[in-house]
Amino acid sequence: MVDAMETITKDPPDVLLTTTALRERSLKPATGEKPAKTEEWKFGSRSGTRHLWRLDQAVEIKRRVSVPVALDKTPENILLAIWSVNRAAKRRRDAAESSHHSNLHGFAGAHKEAKARYYRLKDRGIAWLAHRGHLTAACRHGQLVVWVGGDFSFHSTLAPRDAALPETSAELVRMEAKPAGSREMRLVDAVALLEGLASVVTNYDRAQPAWAMPRLAPRDRSYNWDDDEDLDDDQ
Repeated sequence: MVDAMETITKDPPDVLLTTTALRERSLKPATGEKPAKTEEWKFGSRSGTRHLWRLDQAVEIKRRVSVPVALDKTPENILLAIWSVNRAAKRRRDAAESSHHSNLHGFAGAHKEAKARYYRLKDRGIAWLAHRGHLTAACRHGQLVVWVGGDFSFHSTLAPRDAALPETSAELVRMEAKPAGSREMRLVDAVALLEGLASVVTNYDRAQPAWAMPRLAPRDRSYNWDDDEDLDDDQ
């Protein structure tokens, strides 16, 4: 994983961020630093002042290390773990998009790497449950397969081998990622549980989209936000 400070050197040094935007990137203004710029703002009858900072004025916020709790490998726990990493992936997707639009490409890349890791763990969990009969491939949904079980449904590029699945005509909907809530398993626990599963992903195929984008040279390829499971309405 790429930490917050490693990404600073990859981003434009003249970018100015608010204190809130720094916190979203696990950064804060260094002690003793003065804002690079101060702006007045007004919204309706409200007004105030906001401080803007350069990245070289920021330091990393030290996070407390959370120790994962060893959870039983029950279908219920694994479903909750998949749900947790799926939401985490979408929060990373939105953070990557926000960073990209702010020309913070180092942060965007770091968020995209984390997103990909969470999707790999999601697929590991889906394959493990499906292999044991706790999840079933219900249908094709655009370029994805819908897996259902235990009152959950998940989209994935994983597809059962030699199975003709019905197509659903429902439109793919991109949901905004939600903050971690009380229904979510702690992410650190979810990651530890899914990493501890034996991988059976290779027992499954990958769903192929009905259309295919031409492969472009990196210099011609725009940033792709809608990778695989990014477009879905998982519940």
